[in-house]
Amino acid sequence: MVEFEWAFDPYHEWLGISPDEQPPNYYRLLGIRDVETSPSVIEHAADQRMLHIRTFQNGRHAAASQQLLNEIAQAKLCLLNPESKAGYDARLKADQAVHHHPIAAADKPPRLKTNGQNSIRAKNTGATALVVVLGGAGLLVAALLLWLGAIVMSGGQPQGPDARTAALAADKTVEAPGKTTVSQQSTNSHPTINGADVTRPPSKAGEVREFTDLQLEFCWCPPGSFKMGDAKAKVDVTLSKGFWLGRTEVTQGSWTAVMGTTPWSDQKKVKDGSGYPAVYVNWYEAREFCRKLTERERRSGRSTGWKYDLPTQAQWEYACRAGTETVYSFGDDTGQLGEHAWFEGNAKRVGQHYAHAVASTRANLWGLHDMHGNAHEWCRDRHVDQLPGGVDPEGNGKSEKRVFGGGSWNSRAQRCRSASRISSAAEFRDISLGFRVARVPQIQSPKKTAAGP
Repeated sequence: MVEFEWAFDPYHEWLGISPDEQPPNYYRLLGIRDVETSPSVIEHAADQRMLHIRTFQNGRHAAASQQLLNEIAQAKLCLLNPESKAGYDARLKADQAVHHHPIAAADKPPRLKTNGQNSIRAKNTGATALVVVLGGAGLLVAALLLWLGAIVMSGGQPQGPDARTAALAADKTVEAPGKTTVSQQSTNSHPTINGADVTRPPSKAGEVREFTDLQLEFCWCPPGSFKMGDAKAKVDVTLSKGFWLGRTEVTQGSWTAVMGTTPWSDQKKVKDGSGYPAVYVNWYEAREFCRKLTERERRSGRSTGWKYDLPTQAQWEYACRAGTETVYSFGDDTGQLGEHAWFEGNAKRVGQHYAHAVASTRANLWGLHDMHGNAHEWCRDRHVDQLPGGVDPEGNGKSEKRVFGGGSWNSRAQRCRSASRISSAAEFRDISLGFRVARVPQIQSPKKTAAGP
């Protein structure tokens, strides 16, 4: 984590969070009550916080502003996903019950370092912390003695909460603070992520789910029909199968976990960090990421009948529109684009020449972030002069060019339309070009027969 030196406390000055409440848990960071249950309240609070913090992006505290935007985006992502929220809330309640203070540091956003204040506060609280630790040591010893006594009285079998711990251990559930929980039960059980069965059918458009241990979130895009393209050239398209699409662009953290490389690392106009998009990757590398992710998940038993791939341009535009027929997924008003996308107007023109942290702008109606901007996104299709229509279309012409959709931080508003598409050589790389992953049904190849080819 990069540490910055500021002569003021951003949490306190900008968000009104007092020093004794820092680092704040996700609810305090958004200014709402602990364990808030309303998704609309959570999303509205996060959006309002972001709008407020963005007013400081062009001043001398631009770095602090970006750090807070990243933290708020992380909190929003966690709390709007029912499964990750349930895990976070459980840890929050457990930690408060034991320590009588907010969530453990491992689950909180990193503390923004300030000049002078932190060192003074550390000196004043160091002695207090030592007293608490020493005082707590006696309680810990007493608790251990009681626990051992309970085991002896029960014939050596842990009871109560410890029985649950033993059951979890027997189930071989692997969990780390702030990480996705992956259950590796017996082969007869359904694979789960954060305790949820990943094989259960989706219930509605935009349902969010995790399938991997990489904290990749996917939104459900149901089968349907739509008008693809813009007013000049529209075609009727029907997608006969539903699919899952990454809620955000693939991040540097996910890319590195799968590929073990950092192709963007020597580029000047790229922000490094696990929550930033993986850019400067070509089409072949994006497909290779999908192939490796598929293999990884099949080995785990979590991807039976499904594979990971780039979306077709039809799937991409369908998901971007999320049931709308307007220029953008939020309407026709270009004036609202800055709330939904990083583009030339709120990035390049104000000196922010880079892709921003994912999900730091508003999502579309199906929960997908950054579809209109931040980074262009590779699609699976080859370039064709006329948009392919019909059922489950895919551009499979002879061109060596590949399509990518959406705008970027470097794009004019016109390039951020739902129907926007560009094409370039498959080997092309750019600091404003990334991708997102689709989870699509695996089509089985016809079985060969003795008389067959």
